[in-house]
Amino acid sequence: MDYASAGVGTVTFLAAELFNAQAGIRLRQVPYKGGCESLLSSLRGETQVYFSPLSVALGHLRGNRVRALAVTSKTRMPLVPEVPTVAESGYPNYEFNLWNGLLVPANTPKEIIATIRNAVVTALNSPEVRNRLLEMGSTGVGSRPEEFGVFLKSEVEGIANVAKKLNLGGQ
Repeated sequence: MDYASAGVGTVTFLAAELFNAQAGIRLRQVPYKGGCESLLSSLRGETQVYFSPLSVALGHLRGNRVRALAVTSKTRMPLVPEVPTVAESGYPNYEFNLWNGLLVPANTPKEIIATIRNAVVTALNSPEVRNRLLEMGSTGVGSRPEEFGVFLKSEVEGIANVAKKLNLGGQ
């Protein structure tokens, strides 16, 4: 079976390769130029599997053009509570999450960082933004820069460990 990805090193690639490793199978990667082309390849039947971000696939899922087999998060997603997690589906150690963050140059003054963070937290706490994020299967966090730095370092180390375990350096 073939899986679509947005290319080597992308989250869709890493999620699929982690699944390959844990399931002991070999889905074959078919790289596309981005997430949209990857999803379209599955819709057209060119590939059989796509580890899509929920926000990308949700409209097609609701329109019954794709079928969700599992979510890659640790817990079920509120937007699709009927869809089990990969862990519930027989791979208890599988978890892969997609997140976004806001970064600034390292030498940005702390006052500017505080101003930007306050604006972002205000936006994330507004009912309009919070509801829109929930509609897309996301949540806003708004952590402090120091907390996000720790999280970011941990995520980079985790992805590096996955890449090493899967011997992805040569692809």
